[in-house]
Amino acid sequence: MKKLMKLLLASLILTTVTACDQNSDDLTDVDLLMNGDAVLKSAPQSKSKKLMATGSIEITFKEKDSGNQPENLRGFMDINATQASEINNKAAKGEIHFLVTLEDLTFHREIYANVNDVSIDDVNAKAYIIATVISDSKKCRTEAEGGHDEHGEEEGDAEIAETEEGHDSEAHEDSGEEGSHGSTHVSGKNCRIDQVIVIELQDGGSPGVTNDLIAWKWYLPEDAPTIANWPEQLCNKNIINGNLTVHY
Repeated sequence: MKKLMKLLLASLILTTVTACDQNSDDLTDVDLLMNGDAVLKSAPQSKSKKLMATGSIEITFKEKDSGNQPENLRGFMDINATQASEINNKAAKGEIHFLVTLEDLTFHREIYANVNDVSIDDVNAKAYIIATVISDSKKCRTEAEGGHDEHGEEEGDAEIAETEEGHDSEAHEDSGEEGSHGSTHVSGKNCRIDQVIVIELQDGGSPGVTNDLIAWKWYLPEDAPTIANWPEQLCNKNIINGNLTVHY
């Protein structure tokens, strides 16, 4: 959280925006692909060294002509993900913190996700992360309250649904309808609790803004991929501030 706050204070101006690409080919190691599935193997791990990915970044949203551009919104992500260790009998752990603010850093929306699984590729300095959302500042209503999320109370939610979170799987693209906790629509308009975020990143060295890469995608829990069955298409993001580090 401290790293993210430092990044927020250091980030003063949004630079150029980049469209959300239709795939993450630049991040995918072709040698790991077999019949459309990515077969990922964790690197050997010693007792004294953790395999993990960390970093705090600011990203832009996709171009205005590709959707409704939230010109007054900024996106930040803080990543701390550690691969499981069979030697030390420890499970994968970590947290993803996603924050959206106005241009002046006024709070808009915040999401936390617990890391479920991590695979570190020490040859290509890449990390593959799967995490489940446990907290969303956008309130989820219960079935007793009508089963629908609050909608329209936060300016910009519609834009977020179509942009920074907009490249959801084609089968679950936002329909523009109000959603519910557990609905079949994967959308930023809905409360994201229990949804799964799948992240692929690469540490390109310093400076991170120039060389690091990141892509992610949101899934319903029943549709979420695994490390061994990695998706071919994620939504590439444009890093304009911060740095990502893969430790191995």
